[in-house]
Amino acid sequence: MARNPCYPSDSLLDSKLKTEFLVGRTRHTRYIQGTSSRKRRIQVKEVWETEAVLGKGSYGVVRRERRRSISTPDLHLPSRVRAVKEISKTTIGGNSWDYIKELEAIVKFSRPQYAPYFVRTYGWYENNESVFITMEYFPLGDLEKFMRDSPPFSEEATMQIVQQLLEGVECMHENGFAHRDIKPGNILVQANSPEWIVKIADFGISKRAQDGETDFRTHAGTSVYMAPEVLGLLSDSDTSVAYSVAVDIWAIGIITVQLLLKRLPFLNVGDVARYFYGNKALNLEDVASVHLSNPCRDFLRELLRPIPNTRPTAVDARQHPWLGTGTPTQNEEESLFVENNPQDTSWGLQNAATPSSVPSLAWSNINLNDNSMPTEAPSTLQSTYPFSCGQFCMWDPLLRTIPES
Repeated sequence: MARNPCYPSDSLLDSKLKTEFLVGRTRHTRYIQGTSSRKRRIQVKEVWETEAVLGKGSYGVVRRERRRSISTPDLHLPSRVRAVKEISKTTIGGNSWDYIKELEAIVKFSRPQYAPYFVRTYGWYENNESVFITMEYFPLGDLEKFMRDSPPFSEEATMQIVQQLLEGVECMHENGFAHRDIKPGNILVQANSPEWIVKIADFGISKRAQDGETDFRTHAGTSVYMAPEVLGLLSDSDTSVAYSVAVDIWAIGIITVQLLLKRLPFLNVGDVARYFYGNKALNLEDVASVHLSNPCRDFLRELLRPIPNTRPTAVDARQHPWLGTGTPTQNEEESLFVENNPQDTSWGLQNAATPSSVPSLAWSNINLNDNSMPTEAPSTLQSTYPFSCGQFCMWDPLLRTIPES
C-alpha cells in the first residue's frame, strides 16, 4: 500500500531528535547500545547552546551551536560544534509548506555513501512554529567567501573544485534529483589550497526528476546562475521546455568562469537572452595575467550550451580532456569536525558558512511514492514575465525584444 506522502518515512522518523527547549539552549535525549547485558541501552543527554547567528533569511535563521554538557562524558561523539538551520513552517504569505519532503532528501544524502559529496546532517527536530536541521559546521566557510577575497583561481585549483561538484551532482542525478541552486554560497570548503575539498549544501529547492527531466517551470535558484530554460527563453513548443538536471550543469559552468576569470559570463537576463538567440558570443576573454587553455575554453563552451539537451551529463563532463584523469580523492577517514580542525575558530566564527546562510524555500510539486522517495507531480505553473531579480533587467521573452544592459 502506498505511503501517505504527507507522512514521514521510517528513515526520517529515525533521524528525529527527542528535544526539550530550554532558555537559549536545547537538550536532546537518545539511547545508544551498551557494552554489557546489564546495560544494553544507555541514555545520553546532550545540552547545546547558541553561540552565534550565522545568517538570516525570509524563511528562517542559521546558528552556530556548541555542546555544553553530556550525561556520559566518556562517549566519543562526533562533534562539539554544529550548525542549526531553523526554518519557519509557514511562508511569508502565511501558507504552510511541506517540510517533510525537504527533510527526506537531506536525510537521504546524509547516508555514509554520500559523505564525500554532501554536508552531513546529524538529525532534526521541531516545535509548533519551526523545523530545526542540525548539520556539520565548516569553519573555513563557503566558496563564495574565497572567491570574493582571492585573485582568480588557477586552472589546477579550479579543476579540483569542479571535479568534485560534478561528482556530487552526478550522484544526485543518478538518484533522480536536480539540485537547482548550485552556487558558491551553497558550496562549503572543508580544505583549501593546495588540495581543495568542497561539499554541496542546501537541498531546499531540490526537485525529483523523472528520466532526467522535470516539468517545473517556476524560477527556482539564484538569478545569475539560472539556465536559459529556467528564465523562460525556450518556447512552449520546444521539446526541451520541460527542463532537466541540465540546469545544474549550466550553473557549474557559470561557477567555473567565475573561479577562473573572477567575473560572470552574463551580467543580466538580456545577456543570457542574446547568447541564447545567437546574438552574443560566450565571453571567455582573458583578464590580466590569466590566459585560459584551449581545453578549458572548450569545457566551458560545452557546459554553457544554450539548449539543455545538448549539454553534457555530469558523467560526460567529468571525462572531458580538461579535467584529465586526476580525479581529486576524498579521504573518507578524515575527520569532518571542528575540534579536529586546526583552523583558528575565532576566525571561523566570523567567516564560517553553513548550508545555507540564507535558508531556502521548500520543495515544489513533489509527491512521495511507496518507496519513500520523492517523485514528480505535474506542474501547471508557467514562466511569467516581465521578470526582475537583482542585477537582472526586466524584459518580455514573448516579444523577443532584449533591452541593452
